[in-house]
Amino acid sequence: MLGGPGGKVIRSKSKLSRGLGVSIVSALHHISDVPAGSEAIAMIKEAQTLHLFRQEHDDDIADCVRYFNLERSNAAALGNLPQGDHLLKVGTHKEIRVQHCRTSRETAFTAKPCSNSCASLLIS
Repeated sequence: MLGGPGGKVIRSKSKLSRGLGVSIVSALHHISDVPAGSEAIAMIKEAQTLHLFRQEHDDDIADCVRYFNLERSNAAALGNLPQGDHLLKVGTHKEIRVQHCRTSRETAFTAKPCSNSCASLLIS
């Protein structure tokens, strides 16, 4: 989807949204899946706020360091972050490590098995 014509469309929508003051939120699991010369890479490099979770593949870590101008010292950290931890990078500021801690209410809510009933989404 991000390579070829799809990447061009996504970048076009990104430019339009920026002109309108609208944010685009996207999630990529393997940045190395995006072709190096695609329009999508240019859009990815323009991201202003990044939440980078553990990367298990060396090529994904290398691409994150290169595309997002990360401190080289954080390359090893990116490969070893525990679940819930991530690196946060905003603009040109140095990335910081963030630990996401769920409240007991969040834990209880997300630990419940899924149901097809909308009533299961209500929080008491």
